[in-house]
Amino acid sequence: DVSCVSSVCLSEESSGVCTDETEYCDPDDGCAPLPTTTDAGDTGTDTGPSDAGEDTEPADAATDVPGDTTEDDTAGDTPEDTAPMWPPGVIQASHIAVGGDHTCAIASDGRVMCWGRGNAGQLGSGPSENQPLPAEVPGVVGAVELSAGDQFSCARLMDGTVTCWGANSFGQLGAGDVVSHTEPVPVRALTNAVQIASAGDHSCAVRATGDVMCWGRNRNGQLCDGTTTSRANANPTLLSSIAEVGVGLWFTCARSTDGEVSCCGQGSAGELGHGEFEDSTAPVTVGGMGSATRLEVGGRHSCALVDGTPRCWGQGDVGPLGHGMSVNSATPVTAMLVDVVDLGLGNRHSCALQTSVLFCWGFNSYGQLGPRIAGSQNVPMIAYDIPTIAVSGGSRHTCVIRVDDWVDCFGRNDMGQLGNGRIDM
Repeated sequence: DVSCVSSVCLSEESSGVCTDETEYCDPDDGCAPLPTTTDAGDTGTDTGPSDAGEDTEPADAATDVPGDTTEDDTAGDTPEDTAPMWPPGVIQASHIAVGGDHTCAIASDGRVMCWGRGNAGQLGSGPSENQPLPAEVPGVVGAVELSAGDQFSCARLMDGTVTCWGANSFGQLGAGDVVSHTEPVPVRALTNAVQIASAGDHSCAVRATGDVMCWGRNRNGQLCDGTTTSRANANPTLLSSIAEVGVGLWFTCARSTDGEVSCCGQGSAGELGHGEFEDSTAPVTVGGMGSATRLEVGGRHSCALVDGTPRCWGQGDVGPLGHGMSVNSATPVTAMLVDVVDLGLGNRHSCALQTSVLFCWGFNSYGQLGPRIAGSQNVPMIAYDIPTIAVSGGSRHTCVIRVDDWVDCFGRNDMGQLGNGRIDM
């Protein structure tokens, strides 16, 4: 069944769903026929979150948990997959999280819904297959926040516990094993979580005490515990007095309660922001930035808000740092945008909200920067015409929550990432 929260559909369908699988819920017309789509099954073997060859992973550390056989995406981006979202308004949501090639949202009725690539169970709805429309994740009750990695997803619940589902070759589900789970499993040794973040093959959570617990892959020290040993349970880190944590492909950054930002893990593209292009298994301080009030981490770059302006560092070869140059930077640079209230970073692109106006910049081969932007950009550009209250970026697509709570997505859609009932090859 297709979840249907439109008032029109609710008046026509007492169950609140379109029971015919060939229909979707149009917010104006009610249950309407879906267009003819191609097969929603997985269409290839690429499993990594990267868009270009230079993002290939370095060799695994000897202490990594074995079992991963995935490969990164390679180049080949073309502009053919930039079709706008259709039909609009499939789901209304209060929170959204975009992963590698999938998306999850907390619907207005409290249910957790996921769509897109499902090869490793990251959609949480059982069968490991792609879903071009939102499907409910069973058994998740009381979700208040979501996070999404390359091929897994997590939810923070009202009681401070966290549950995850999907790929688990490196313990990224925190379930104490390295076996993938197509349904949610609780993260072990974690309580009192107040914020979570996921990317690549690892996750971190800030606890009410200000300490941080991380789990999953650790080949570059991204778990911030001074080692390169992967962890299948939530594990203490060297971070303390933390207000917010962000996770990238192979690194982690955290904002302290006094606004200082520190990072650990891979640093070869300047991801750690401390002036060196080197890895660190222990947190290092991002230099020359000032007091940050918000932190967001992308694939291999990060941005922090300082006095309403994004200060960004890390991989910048396709413009995601937003300062007018397409080069990597191991120290923060100032993006050309002011009065920013929120951020949403993808693998190699960035977005920001200026009140309710969406700006995006960086890599754009699939239209992930939004319908108003053509081509990649190294400075912020207005991306979208409808007022927006939230944004989240993934590998090659972006999703927003509009002021009317409807979700719109744009970018690549070869696995149903846009949640619009279509597969666009």
